[in-house]
Amino acid sequence: MFVKTKILKREKQIYIHIGLPKTGTTTIQKSLYQNQDIFLKNNILIPDIGKSHMNTGSTVHHNLYWELTGNRNFRKNLGTWDDLIKKINISNNEKIIITSELFFSLPQREINKIKNYFFDYSVHIIVYLRRQDLFFQSIWSQLIKAGYRDDYYLDFHDWLEDRMLSKQSDFDVILEKWSKVFGTKSIIVRILEKSQIEGTLFNDFLTACDIQYKADYVISRDANISPGIKTLVLIQEIKKRLKCTSNTNARQRLYSSLRRYGEKRGWDNEKANLIDMEMYKKITERYREGNQRVAHKYFNRNQLFLDTFKEKEITTFYLKDFKSEELFDMFGLFAQRFLNERESNQKLENSEADYESIMKQLVPIQASLWWKILNKFRLINKKR
Repeated sequence: MFVKTKILKREKQIYIHIGLPKTGTTTIQKSLYQNQDIFLKNNILIPDIGKSHMNTGSTVHHNLYWELTGNRNFRKNLGTWDDLIKKINISNNEKIIITSELFFSLPQREINKIKNYFFDYSVHIIVYLRRQDLFFQSIWSQLIKAGYRDDYYLDFHDWLEDRMLSKQSDFDVILEKWSKVFGTKSIIVRILEKSQIEGTLFNDFLTACDIQYKADYVISRDANISPGIKTLVLIQEIKKRLKCTSNTNARQRLYSSLRRYGEKRGWDNEKANLIDMEMYKKITERYREGNQRVAHKYFNRNQLFLDTFKEKEITTFYLKDFKSEELFDMFGLFAQRFLNERESNQKLENSEADYESIMKQLVPIQASLWWKILNKFRLINKKR
């Protein structure tokens, strides 16, 4: 009987999605959440144990990472590795999918701990890689728009120089840590390029998990998209002035509101492009050997990334480039929300419906009567 149980355990397939960050992880995680019932019907388990929050509309197992690293964000009530193993042991599901883009940064000792937890199972590590120039631009945008770090208002190229000195973006180094523990054959490397993914990103992820009947699954729309250059500049300037004077949660809510405002105003239509051909060549040369090692090891070819670099005009935008009415409109919205909060004693993270309601109430300043009167006075003064 004991031997039979052991065999049943080994039939279960564990898929651990480790990122990387800014490779569509949020889109994948939202799609996993939306399809939980379909997965269960197909004998696939997306555990609730170890998620970062109980109800987030997304499946992301950050709590498991936090437990491994002793992070202060760890919450025992959200589920531990021991809880997860107990759940897997008693389940009849053939496949279990775990996802957190934080896993990629784990040191070797913690990766060994994961192997020990899953000693009785067949484990597959899924990792998505993105060409470094695109990866860097997206990471920097994420750091600017996020509220938990306010020291990232440096010039992009200054930040990039520092980043390239570290090993954090050496894909061969990251993969080597995991392959040493689980073996090269257990590492499933996917390349985030249109020419190298199968259909949509989520369909490609299902392929990586060897899941059939892809048409049965709902595909979430793209999530966590980088904001446009105007939104980034605005948040950057506000960060300079706040200088971490507010608590982290308050800053996150503020920047989230700024991002939504920029999205509604169409500011995301002009994306930031910060890398020209010269910088692209510098980045490519820096990571050439490491990328070739990954290409040879996992694809038996010379080139890891196949899409060609398309040079675009560098986007530049400064605080002085904002129209005064754009800034007045934005602060008018936030003033309205602040007044609503004072009246209702609610926090800034009001519902999306409340935000939409205020947006509809807001009269663009350039369309208001007093703005027209002010402009008439300006014309009179100019004629004088």
